[in-house]
Amino acid sequence: MEARARCWARTNGRLVKVEEEVVDMEVTILSEDNSDAIRCLIVQKDVQKKARFRNKCHQEAALVLLPNEMKVMVVRDVSARDVAALAGTCKALREFVTQTFVPSVILPLSEEVQARLAGRAVLALTSTVQLAVWRRGGYMAMVTRVNLKEMKRLRFGGPNFRTEQGLLCLPEQYLQALEHFVALGSHLEAVDILVDNSPRLLGLLRAIAAFPRLQEVTLRSSGNMGRTLAAARTGVTVNSLLAQILANTNIKKLTLKGFEVAWDGEDTDGEDAGDQRYERYRLDIASPSLETLRVEFSKTFVLGRVEAACLREVEVSSSYWGFCLFHADQVDEEGMGLGGMGGRAPALARGCPALQRFNDLDLGQLREEGRGDWLGQLERYKGRGCDMEKEEGAQGSCHMCRNTEDWASQAAGSSEGFQ
Repeated sequence: MEARARCWARTNGRLVKVEEEVVDMEVTILSEDNSDAIRCLIVQKDVQKKARFRNKCHQEAALVLLPNEMKVMVVRDVSARDVAALAGTCKALREFVTQTFVPSVILPLSEEVQARLAGRAVLALTSTVQLAVWRRGGYMAMVTRVNLKEMKRLRFGGPNFRTEQGLLCLPEQYLQALEHFVALGSHLEAVDILVDNSPRLLGLLRAIAAFPRLQEVTLRSSGNMGRTLAAARTGVTVNSLLAQILANTNIKKLTLKGFEVAWDGEDTDGEDAGDQRYERYRLDIASPSLETLRVEFSKTFVLGRVEAACLREVEVSSSYWGFCLFHADQVDEEGMGLGGMGGRAPALARGCPALQRFNDLDLGQLREEGRGDWLGQLERYKGRGCDMEKEEGAQGSCHMCRNTEDWASQAAGSSEGFQ
């Protein structure tokens, strides 16, 4: 099945409409030369050159005396940042590191820069461009020329969600590239990827969760695109993705971004499932190793069960009305006239005994004031720990705190008028 469509491409610094030929509703082929558009996406103009020193001082350190093959095995157990620091210790190790590794690569690369890689292993890979700019197979042809066998950090995002038959999903080109990265990513320590509710993506997360050195994970959903486009009904929920990736008990940092609208089949806290205004979905997080949690979502989601004995820091950013920690996750935000304590704080107190900070609120200080019980002191800190993206300070940023002040003012005015 063939169809015609239009997209935008940058040519000579200007955006122009480009005719596309869509084949089998899966692969998009640009009908015009897209080399100029790809060149405009290149931000990395060069890579670290190989260092070679004629005069190296004699070294007795055991690491320097090891064969290069064994040095590579040692480097696998340290972070990408530590590898870069290792190159600064002496000439011998700088020569080894620069001739064996490239610290960071941002795709796409020009043909000249790809040649300068010279087979060296890339430690950190970033790609945040729209893959549809490439002709069929063009992006993968570039990626397969990069040595990723020692890759430690992967950031693979960008505007790559698309619609198929009116439903929002990740395209075949993205999933194919991600499968390639995962197949070579057994040494990964940090992953930042896009996610949808396809069983294929769930399988990729299962493979990523098996990486023994993985410590940082960032999952990005469709953001505002999900507000106007529905996801397919697959039975895969956000919680199933979280359970899959958190099966890895080495993960210390989890970041969730762009979760604006829940996928079909999520667990709901809504009082009226037929009314989307009151339908809210629980995010359940359970991990024995997690230390830092950062979540960006809309009013559709709430933090549900959180069981993380080592969790110390939580940052929550909401694209809807802001609520302080005391008022967050009210059962019915419109009906709670007195502004009582919401459900988020008790859930964190139960499941996160080591928690020290929530947004800007120092829970360690509250714990000291309450002799170990920070929850009992929380009412004195109404307005703190607000989950707005841009805090305005104090109680002015909490929607419930503002309403409580308005209700009190109205009540005082009514009393004076009655007298």
